[in-house]
Amino acid sequence: MNSTLLTKATAVFAVAGALVLGLTAPASARSTAPCSSAGVSADDNSLASQLRAQISWMTGYRMSCARAVARQVKSRGLDLRALQIAFTTVVTETHFDNISVAEDADSLGLFQQRPSMGWGTPAQLTDPAYATNAFLNAMNGHYPNNAWQGGDIPTICQKIQKSAFPDGSNYRASLDQATTIANFVWSRMGKPSSHDFNNDGKTDLAAIDPEGTMVLFVGDGAGRVNYGNAMSGKGHWIGQRLLAAGDFNGDAKIDIAAVSPSGTMELYTGNGAGDLGYSNAMSGAGHWAGQKAIAAGDFNGDGKTDIAAISAEGTMELYAGNGAGGLGYSNAMSGTGHWAGQRLITAADYNGDSKTDVAGIDADGNLAYYAGNGAGGLGWGGPMWNGAHWASHRAIV
Repeated sequence: MNSTLLTKATAVFAVAGALVLGLTAPASARSTAPCSSAGVSADDNSLASQLRAQISWMTGYRMSCARAVARQVKSRGLDLRALQIAFTTVVTETHFDNISVAEDADSLGLFQQRPSMGWGTPAQLTDPAYATNAFLNAMNGHYPNNAWQGGDIPTICQKIQKSAFPDGSNYRASLDQATTIANFVWSRMGKPSSHDFNNDGKTDLAAIDPEGTMVLFVGDGAGRVNYGNAMSGKGHWIGQRLLAAGDFNGDAKIDIAAVSPSGTMELYTGNGAGDLGYSNAMSGAGHWAGQKAIAAGDFNGDGKTDIAAISAEGTMELYAGNGAGGLGYSNAMSGTGHWAGQRLITAADYNGDSKTDVAGIDADGNLAYYAGNGAGGLGWGGPMWNGAHWASHRAIV
């Protein structure tokens, strides 16, 4: 870690300088590794330019690294505070430069973790996914049972990193900027649409067979699926009407929400090994009897999986997930009656702004998307296909 070997005199000067400069001048001549195998995207550059008025040193590359850290936090079902803790550490240590040649002892990567201190190999520590998870594992080790949800963030960072500043003043100097970046990135992240039921990193399919059994077809990561196993008992799914997949209880495993014959939204939790088990009713009995279509995603930007549903009156309604397997009505996402003719919907980020949108097929067979605003609302996005090609299609995902 950059701060570990500073002398006391240098440490005092470094903090004073950081406070005066507002942390606007990170080191420029560094050897860095990419944070994404795809490189810096147009979206990274766009987001960086939006944030630069507040954070003058933000670049597309640094945004790609910030988003790489945020994806790992979100994939573990953690919330914004976890990201604020991680970002406070990274801003202090490297300003989101994924350092590939050690500048201080053998410290490497975004978090300046040291191989000699048992954090991992050099290759691992310059892998943002590994480095972030190593940091989060240490955070949970020092603060079990989510104790990091409370307390002073700089103090938490210091306990994890063990820098040369026992009072955490180096992290305190970065806190405001780190929080600004974390809030910005988090609010623009849609929950990744995932159907990896067995946690092998590949997308699977779950299907109800003619006998009413939910069956897992395991993806091979190359565009094909193979039979995996029955995910639950034979016949149980005969009467289930609407289905949506996502992590509804915050355990980083993929679940299925389903509307029962009695109109109750029920949660079937995944175990991460390809099986499902009944968990609980997610909302009141009978409430969902009139809903015509549902889709899952993080529509309000809080990092928890929600459900968007078309009501009997043709209104798209948001039911916000609480991250613990429950749902509560939040708001109408767009005008009453507008969705009356929509037959099918699905959710994902279709326009690349990191917010969850809804795509739907209308009564005339037109496929269009409605752009999410990241705060629970939808607006017209545009047609996704020219012409009424989709009239005969029976399902979309």
